[in-house]
Amino acid sequence: MSAPDVSAIRARLAGATPGPWDWTPMPRHPGILDVTGVRPDRELGPAEVFVAEVRGNGQADADLIAHAPADLAALLDLVDQQAAVIDNVTALADDWERRGEYGDASLTEGARAIRAALNQDKP
Repeated sequence: MSAPDVSAIRARLAGATPGPWDWTPMPRHPGILDVTGVRPDRELGPAEVFVAEVRGNGQADADLIAHAPADLAALLDLVDQQAAVIDNVTALADDWERRGEYGDASLTEGARAIRAALNQDKP
């Protein structure tokens, strides 16, 4: 599996109707849900997205759709946090490798083990 394009995900999230989002069943149209987000730039009220033909597990599907913007934002924050951790650990591995060059082979091996765990093997 290839890494997701985080920049593209951020752009799609930024371009979507801001939240919070909510959903309601449409009584006249069974199986169709009205997913509503708040658009402060619109004078006519919230923006609406009609999701057609949600069958079977409709409420769970609607909950997933309504929570998607907040869930994506939280996951992107986690991606940022984990990227910072990886950068810090990589810097630590670089430091260990430099120190290992001065006689402590265990530090060089430790640096290699860290890079292997991060899939950043160096020759």
